[in-house]
Amino acid sequence: MLIFIAIFTGLIINYLTWWMAFNSLLCAFAGLFLIMPSLLKLKFVDFKEVKNYKDIVGVNLFLNFLLIPIIFFSIGLLFFSDIFYIKYAFLLLWLLSSWWLVLSWVMKNNWNTKLAFLLFMINFIFFIVIFFPLNSFLQIEATEWKKLMESLIISTQFAHTMPAWADDFVCVFDSLKLPKCLSWLGSNASPIIAFFSIILFPFIISRFVLLSKKLEEAISSKIKYISSIATFFIVAYIFSLWQIRTILSFDSELIIKLILSLSLVYLIVYIISFFIYKYCFNNKEWISLFWVSSTRFVTLGLIFSFIYSSIFWYEFLLVFVLSYFVQIIFSQIFSQIINTSNNPRIN
Repeated sequence: MLIFIAIFTGLIINYLTWWMAFNSLLCAFAGLFLIMPSLLKLKFVDFKEVKNYKDIVGVNLFLNFLLIPIIFFSIGLLFFSDIFYIKYAFLLLWLLSSWWLVLSWVMKNNWNTKLAFLLFMINFIFFIVIFFPLNSFLQIEATEWKKLMESLIISTQFAHTMPAWADDFVCVFDSLKLPKCLSWLGSNASPIIAFFSIILFPFIISRFVLLSKKLEEAISSKIKYISSIATFFIVAYIFSLWQIRTILSFDSELIIKLILSLSLVYLIVYIISFFIYKYCFNNKEWISLFWVSSTRFVTLGLIFSFIYSSIFWYEFLLVFVLSYFVQIIFSQIFSQIINTSNNPRIN
């Protein structure tokens, strides 16, 4: 699969060249080549079709904004009650309902692409509404965590118990700077910057592209290839960054614990989504819901996590790196299950 080739390529570059530096233009590149082409499918008139799929939309909102977040946060709390910011990484992973990686399963499962995109956009709107208060909450938590780290560092009573990375953590937090390409947004750094460059910027560009029918048709007909090529370069670049080299130095116990917790949460979500598809409704429209509810927008989350990792350290980033492997493996397994199931409308 292309994604694994990209990951492997990035790791080789990382190893042979002693890593690459993060460039803030990655956000704009990802928004332009991953998000913008798909947004060309978004016509506001399409939202009228929601009335034809009220039951699917209702179940989608229940799963993605009630049941699944409870599952993700509960598993994060169960495994990492002592590392609060990893729980927040699980929350962000839940929040980003999938679209981009789901494209790779379209031809395999014969599902309703237009409905899937409609569900994605509905979820995306909810994401935008939820993101701002969630981001404010995370910033407050980060400030409190910074104060705690500073107090522990200057406290002789607890100096001997401080983790080795505490000094670096405070320095990283204090040195958090706005990417140069986004300096026009102000002087205060925030993950909201990523929102503007990854979401708002490509949306505006897509509206301009729609003004030219020839340009729209040219891009729309090549969305799959554009996404695949952009995916390869973005993922390879991400895995060649020095931050990835840093997280590889974490102890094996933490990595194993994260893999187990991610596997458990994905397994639960996939089983619930598959049960709803297979035993409750069992048609190709509900396959759309299955993929939109069971998979997460991992690459977009990974880009966001680079911003948050400057606040919550690199364990935050590690959650999204490992979720790549877990999600793709489970997606492949359940794709095979769907294709081999006794359903004449699918096979």
